[in-house]
Amino acid sequence: MGVLEAKKATTQIARLAQNLQTRLLAHDAFTDPDLTSEARQRRREERVAASLTDARRKAAAILKTAQDGAAFADRQLDAYRPKLDPNDVAQLTRTAQAWQMTIEPLRAQGKNWAEIAAVTDADGLLALERFAPQTIRLQESARDAEIIMANLQRASDRRLAEIHTDEPARQRFVDAADAQKYLGAVSAIASGIEGVTKPTDATAVMISVKRNIHPLGTLPTEPPATSEQLDRTLSAATHGGMGAHELAASVPA
Repeated sequence: MGVLEAKKATTQIARLAQNLQTRLLAHDAFTDPDLTSEARQRRREERVAASLTDARRKAAAILKTAQDGAAFADRQLDAYRPKLDPNDVAQLTRTAQAWQMTIEPLRAQGKNWAEIAAVTDADGLLALERFAPQTIRLQESARDAEIIMANLQRASDRRLAEIHTDEPARQRFVDAADAQKYLGAVSAIASGIEGVTKPTDATAVMISVKRNIHPLGTLPTEPPATSEQLDRTLSAATHGGMGAHELAASVPA
């Protein structure tokens, strides 16, 4: 669950992009001597439209799988985040000192909140939790404040993946950070697939796959499907009745 779902989604979306390119190139090369040139072009356009509809539905389903996986990984973190204790005088003193001696000087140097979270220690992270929200709300619009605080929380969680002293807890933060990376890659490819309108656009999507998926080490290892194999799987996905996870899993190897 969680990170494994998101990781699997990166392989699925890369395979889907490969399949889409194969299918669109085959459609572009379609010919039939029994058809007029206008009929051949109409057939090509119909096949391209069907393949794009299929790919977009599957990309949306794969993205939903990655989103669910990342959200599940995030939900596990609250129990492992260091907590502020208003009755702990020593902790309150340490966080106040961290704010005054570390965080405020970094802010004065022009560092943003996420950059500060990336280099501070556990007391600094608690100081950010204690003092940063009020400062952010005073300085930013309500909408921007929510975005900044969400980014700060994400950065704090990434930092805990590096410095948490409890190894099982630290691994939870590592998993959540990895799930976010997988989700980002899937989102980029899904967006590219959504924007495809003609066969040549699929090349740009494959460049995005190389840029986003290759560094994660989750590219498909099996040979890509042929256009004939893809044609045999098209009807199952286009007749409906599949949930998001079933549709995501229907991407052929």
